[in-house]
Formats: sequence, structure tokens, C-alpha cells
Amino acid sequence: MQNVSAFSNDEKEIVLDSNGDETNTTIDEINAIIDLQNEAFVEENFSSVKEYENQLNSLGVQTVTGSELAKIIGEDQVGSIAKVKGATMKTVYSKYTTGGKTYDVMRVLATPTTSSNLYKTGVTALKSNTSAQAKTFSVLKTIGKTVAGESKAGKAISAYDFIKSVASDISSTTTVTSISSSYTWNTAETCSFVYFKSPSGLWVHSASYTKASCTVTVVVPTLKYGANGAKTAHRTATYTSTFTPAYYDSTSKAYAGYKGSTYISQRIKSVNITGVSGKTVKNVVLTCPYNMTMVN
Repeated sequence: MQNVSAFSNDEKEIVLDSNGDETNTTIDEINAIIDLQNEAFVEENFSSVKEYENQLNSLGVQTVTGSELAKIIGEDQVGSIAKVKGATMKTVYSKYTTGGKTYDVMRVLATPTTSSNLYKTGVTALKSNTSAQAKTFSVLKTIGKTVAGESKAGKAISAYDFIKSVASDISSTTTVTSISSSYTWNTAETCSFVYFKSPSGLWVHSASYTKASCTVTVVVPTLKYGANGAKTAHRTATYTSTFTPAYYDSTSKAYAGYKGSTYISQRIKSVNITGVSGKTVKNVVLTCPYNMTMVN
């Protein structure tokens, strides 16, 4: 996330409201709300999604259509963005000052709907009869991967973590002998495409950023533990993570891209979900768009 404290001494960024007036809002604050909104979305808490949308609107974030964006940016620059229908598109305007010069900046934010290619979902059933101590018996692990090949850790849940709240007699060293489980997973991407206005008045795309939220509901109808698996327990739990690449939504990096005549790209390309005994639930390959023509 971009933060005022992340700027050097000669840099500052002022977010504008829907009337073009200066505000005290930061890009960091806007992104924090978008994170909460995206996590509520993958958890299917749609009333909270709407509440966060209202908060964003009050901070100057404006919802726009693909057709409106095509007029702002210029259809010939990025292809048929007017056809974007599934995702929700928003704009945020700001003034960025560096080296004694001030630049107009526009962020085009894409957030998911259930009909968007930024959203993916599925269900996987797994079973393991491998015996292991509860603290080393994996029930869930999520990892995000960036386009640069970096790993971003999410959840790492052992059988002990998962079941201890409903099985008071289990310890971290208790032997778990088998687990039957079902995993319902949702992933959703949010995107920020950063533009600088050139002296000619043309909006120049200089950076693309994406992040992803993932929620997994784990249903374990049968977990056997203890001597010869004589005891059983069951539980349902939901776990949510957000995976953010380095320098996400950095205005400084986007400015470097603008001045260097090339765009900066920091994106999450996949989320790997593993379940009992490290078995694959799903390696979710994300849309990972580098411009708006890839969003729908």
C-alpha cells in the first residue's frame, strides 16, 4: 500500500474528492477499505460489501462504466474497455508532487462481482489415513505467488489448531490417524491501474497492481485421533487471507514507470491451496490482468 510515510522528503500525494477538491484521505486508507471489502466478498458477506462501497464513495472513489472509462482514457489506447461488464470499475484522482513538479494521477480500480473473471470458486473433498502428531498433521495451507516468483504466506492450520476448540482432550502431540474433509474455496482479485496525465492531456498507463483474497471453508465430519483412532471429532471453520505483492499501488513506482516509458507490474498470479497431509485442494490460476482489457 502507498502511504505518506513511504514517500521521500520531496514527495507528497493528495487525494481528490469527486468534485476535484483536496482531501485528507490517503491511498493507504482507500486500499485498507478495499481489502476489507474484498475479504467480505469472498466470505459472501454482501451486506458488508455494500457498506464498504458506501465508505469508498464518501472518500471520493467514483464508480464508472467501461464506456465512461473508454472516453476518459481513449479507446485506442487499451482496446475495448467499453465492453467491461462483470467487474466493478472505480476511479480515484490525486495530485502527486515530486522534484518540485506536480502531476495528475488517476487510479482505475477493478473489484470483483460473482460474474467477473476476477472471482473463482470451487469445492474439493479429500481424505487422509496417514498417522501423525496433531501439530504436524496439516489441514490447510494457502500460499500466494507473484508474477516475480515470490511466495506470500497465508494460512497454515494443523489438525491441532483446527480441532482443539471442540476436543478438549487432544494435545499437540496426540496422534491423528485419519481425516475426511471438504474444502469450499473462493478467490477474488482487486486491481489498481495507475495513470499519469501527460503534458498533451493524454492519460498514460504506467503501472499495474493486483492482489488477491482467498477464503476456505473446511468441513471435517470425521477426525480420528488417540490410540488406534478410537476417538472422533468434527468441526467446520472458515479461514481468509489476502495476498499482496511488494510495492502494491506505489505511486513512486508508477511515476518511475511513467518517466521510464514503461509500466511497472506487481501482481499476484496464483493461490495454492493444500489440505489434509499436504494434498492439493486447488492451485487457483488467477486472471492477473496487466491492463483493463483483461478484466471482465
